[in-house]
Amino acid sequence: MKTQQQHQSHDSQSTDVDLILLPGLHGSDALFASFEEELQNVSEKSELEIQTLTLHYPTDDSQSYSSLLNWLSTEIDLIKPRKQKTVILAESFSTPLALMLADRYSSIIQAVIIVGGFCSSPIINNTAVAALSLIPLRPLFMLKPPKAAIKHYLTGNEVSPAFVKNVQDIIRKAPAKTISNRVRAILDLDESMCPNLPDTPILLLQAEDDGIIPWETQNALENHFPHADSHWIESPHFILQTHPKLAAQHILKFLEANDLK
Repeated sequence: MKTQQQHQSHDSQSTDVDLILLPGLHGSDALFASFEEELQNVSEKSELEIQTLTLHYPTDDSQSYSSLLNWLSTEIDLIKPRKQKTVILAESFSTPLALMLADRYSSIIQAVIIVGGFCSSPIINNTAVAALSLIPLRPLFMLKPPKAAIKHYLTGNEVSPAFVKNVQDIIRKAPAKTISNRVRAILDLDESMCPNLPDTPILLLQAEDDGIIPWETQNALENHFPHADSHWIESPHFILQTHPKLAAQHILKFLEANDLK
């Protein structure tokens, strides 16, 4: 677990909030840096003192949601005494894990933020149909994914060559078997596995130009959480990486509106 202090207290009235960041399919904490920087910038005048804790998933264990949930629970147990207020932010693949954690630790986790997420498989869970639907995404699982595939499915075209190369390097570091097992976990995901959390504040940040998650799946997420604060952003799948300032502004407003201040 990597910790970064985001905002220093201005006075004795400032409140501590742990914001735990759960990564996408790549399982790496390496793509949160720009978002963490913008969150620090937008919260400068806020009473909130936000500390982010980023997680990098293990690659040598089972990648099922149940096994990753148990691994995450151990991490949560380590930080339970640290703060009075804890919020989980999950990207994409981690959505079900954040919801399960919030259900398991309802007395600790005060809110959930979902970015480019889903609560049911975005790939139809039928062997033949799923195989066909995965064909367009296969370049993303190559040893070194083509830049065109990364731009089309993840980042859009308005990113620097250096950023695309960084994404290539991060994907390349994830073992092929690990990625394959995580895709299998997504295929096996059923909406019933994701708690409704009617008493937990939830923020949904959805990408209008998501090349990975179909609109129907995004809509199903909104329907699953009718009480959620939902915002659609003109963005590709990587919302936090391509629109870090806008995402940070939405998140800070959500935290302040739900008495996490």
